[in-house]
Amino acid sequence: MQINYRVSLDFTGYGDADLDEFADNVATSLTGNASFPAPPVPPPALSALVADFHAAIGAALPGGIQLTAAKNAARELVVDALRKEANYVQTIANHQLDVLLTSGFYATSTNRAQRPLDKPVIAQMDNEAATQLLVRLN
Repeated sequence: MQINYRVSLDFTGYGDADLDEFADNVATSLTGNASFPAPPVPPPALSALVADFHAAIGAALPGGIQLTAAKNAARELVVDALRKEANYVQTIANHQLDVLLTSGFYATSTNRAQRPLDKPVIAQMDNEAATQLLVRLN
């Protein structure tokens, strides 16, 4: 049975500094990568978006509505480009985890095993009102 590997899109929830570092790594990893000859966003264009985002992060440090809006707009451009790249990588590396990982992206977990939940332990019970109990669980 072949496993279809999927690219993790967790990067969309990264903080600005982590996204900046991740996107730079993806751009570097895709540059000259024979497994991914024609990404939808060429690596130099992705690198330029990342550089703009990096500059916008630095500019927004002192604060200000306009600088923060510019940083957020640059972030959205980077995330949009990474999503396009992720779809492309997933299509090419469908069943090959080693190829997927050379792109700089991470794979989602293929572990679908279920395990029972831990049994809750009552830590405290308070009578908050005449008809209400407050139960604290661990």
